[in-house]
Amino acid sequence: MGENNILMWVGVGVLAVALVVGVVFLIMPKDQYITAQGVKIWKLPKEAENIQINYSHEAKVAQLAREGRLFLFEGVNVGGGVNMTIAENAARTQALGKIAEFLNAKVETFRKVVEGQLQSVQTNTGNEENNQQLVEAAVSAYKGITKVMAEAIVSGALKYASWEVRKGNVVELHVLYFYDPTNLLSILESQALVSDSVKKLGKQGVDFFKALNSVLDEASKGTPLAGE
Repeated sequence: MGENNILMWVGVGVLAVALVVGVVFLIMPKDQYITAQGVKIWKLPKEAENIQINYSHEAKVAQLAREGRLFLFEGVNVGGGVNMTIAENAARTQALGKIAEFLNAKVETFRKVVEGQLQSVQTNTGNEENNQQLVEAAVSAYKGITKVMAEAIVSGALKYASWEVRKGNVVELHVLYFYDPTNLLSILESQALVSDSVKKLGKQGVDFFKALNSVLDEASKGTPLAGE
């Protein structure tokens, strides 16, 4: 066999391998993502199907993602042949539970931030009566937060997407909710109990909403794309 023939067959072999690799690459399932205006926000399992997105919230989700203030919560219901309405409600309940846990943790952190501000103000004033009024105002504000928390969770949590993963006869229904932190702030600002307390604190140099915002901002730092 001549040198030219050998080179030809080597070339054919290389081409054949390249074609096989190319075909395998094409048929392999590609990574899927939930996106908002082109921004990847959630990585899906390769088996995900029946993917649905609520595009009415797309602009808001994209805005929060770009601002680094997008909080996402996944709810899952596992069942075989389950009524989809029941499955949807069960997955939603799980997602809301995660949101409640998140908000309660943030409010606790926020309480410590405000207490730090209170200590600083109290040290500077040295007025016992004034200090007592500050403490009472802070306690009143905390009570106000607790009172509106359930409302804030339900109204601030919005469904953005859902998908299914089939494993044999079992269907996993996944729902993805996002939480808009501005909703919590607007609800708190609308409550007279909280508003009056906040005004009292503000007059003494305690910035209630700035503290809450700082806690939410801190919570969003270093949060990787889910599923990565």
